[in-house]
Amino acid sequence: MATKIMDCDLLVIGMGGIGSICAGKAADLLQGKKMIVLEKGKNPGGATIFAHGGGISDSTWQRNAGAQPKEPQDLSGQFFDFLVLKGEADAKKYFKITEETRSFGPGSDKISIDMPYRIDKYRNLDDPAIGPGWWGSYIVDKMMECCKKVNAPVLTETRAKKFIKDSSGKVTGVIAETKDGEIQVNFRACFIGAGGFGADYKKCQESWPKVYNNIPMHNLNPPGLTGDLIDAAKEIGAGIDLKNAGANVQGPIHHPYSYTVLSMARSSVMQLQVNLEGRRVASPGGGGPNPGKESADPLVYSIADQDCIEKAGMLAADAITEPYEHERAKNHWREDLAEEIAVDEKWGYGRHTTKADTLVELGLRLHIDPNVLRATVEKYNKECESGSSQSASVAGGGQGGPGGQGGPGGFFQGSASPMPVKKGPFYAIFGQRFMQCTHGGIIVNAKHEVLDTNGSVMPGLYAGGDCTTEYSVKTGSETGGQGFGPSRGGDGIFGNYIARQGGGIAGIYKGMTAAVNISEYLKKV
Repeated sequence: MATKIMDCDLLVIGMGGIGSICAGKAADLLQGKKMIVLEKGKNPGGATIFAHGGGISDSTWQRNAGAQPKEPQDLSGQFFDFLVLKGEADAKKYFKITEETRSFGPGSDKISIDMPYRIDKYRNLDDPAIGPGWWGSYIVDKMMECCKKVNAPVLTETRAKKFIKDSSGKVTGVIAETKDGEIQVNFRACFIGAGGFGADYKKCQESWPKVYNNIPMHNLNPPGLTGDLIDAAKEIGAGIDLKNAGANVQGPIHHPYSYTVLSMARSSVMQLQVNLEGRRVASPGGGGPNPGKESADPLVYSIADQDCIEKAGMLAADAITEPYEHERAKNHWREDLAEEIAVDEKWGYGRHTTKADTLVELGLRLHIDPNVLRATVEKYNKECESGSSQSASVAGGGQGGPGGQGGPGGFFQGSASPMPVKKGPFYAIFGQRFMQCTHGGIIVNAKHEVLDTNGSVMPGLYAGGDCTTEYSVKTGSETGGQGFGPSRGGDGIFGNYIARQGGGIAGIYKGMTAAVNISEYLKKV
């Protein structure tokens, strides 16, 4: 039995991206009403705290700078306007308008909003590509401030585990675990924004056995993303659709390591990738995020000699558009490379960047048969000299996401010809397959209302983000496509619906819409 009972008008479960935005907006809308937030982790933020870009489109800043307004205003733009209102001085400090087309996120405006530097409390982190301090961290911090202003408690290290129904069958509360025992939180409305289940390997394996095949794969999910609330929602009769769920599995690529060294490994001059047996990799980068595709070579090494590594270092900044990372790659690529080499030399690990005077020594350090590695290099060198290198995976565009999405052409970036590997010392840059968040689970409609197994609305229960699958009535004009926001999954498991994966960068801004819908609901009950 719960040791403590709390009551509120709105309970928000999960203080990650969409949960924090829902709570922040609700703090404005629910004046005079009580809100409580439960967060499973020790700190708020979930996976969003690591999010680098924002993908903002159609904000007032962009309109004032000359961008063509959209009708209705894009939701990401509405959110950025709201974010500015919550701290204009901070917004002007950290964000700036830039005239550059960005394909990242929901917007592709020529006039974009950039965040050139981390927020102050994370400014001392070494590598600009790794760790918190960017868009996601800024958003979560500001939404926490919104909750604090209305005295809405955010209870961290509190895991919601079971919903409660009243005698009529309506969901009215939740049982949660804390360090001090169980609590019961009663509510009039609840928003579930608890994230996906990417940290639960077994669940991922059940959905995508070809990809989650017990071959090592780096997991970038916070440990709390285990799908607890998807399970809890299922227990109370909520519809669950994992048939149309997706997993963000990418690579193999040099991630999450130095952004500079990653760019070097993707240079068109450095096109020799080998697997752990020392044989040439047929599909560099693994083809990008594709949870249905088994990767033949989830762990690889990009091989270069001294001349090639020098050229790749000099070209590294050309493929990076973000100012801070561009400047680092331009002026500090040698330091970043040396730092990774030092880590591997200290620990004998071979999972960053390995350097050796000869190919034989390099093979031994990587636990690869030196004869096989040398034969692979010799064949590659002949291809370079004849101009017939096997790789057609060359992108002419700039830096894409870390999973090999460098443009329509493929994995490698730039137009320079591949260079042979002849002159020591020799280098091997490690690349691995990695998994980020899953998208899909609790079935919701366009208003973020949770639907039961018959497709009926469960009054007062809302959900959004990575733990959801969004259902919309099929019209026959739907388009497919996989992006950073919800994507078409296929036909729903019941009714005349099209299912789309919830969450992603574009998805977190729907916390705004959810808060508005919940506010309207609470006015009626």
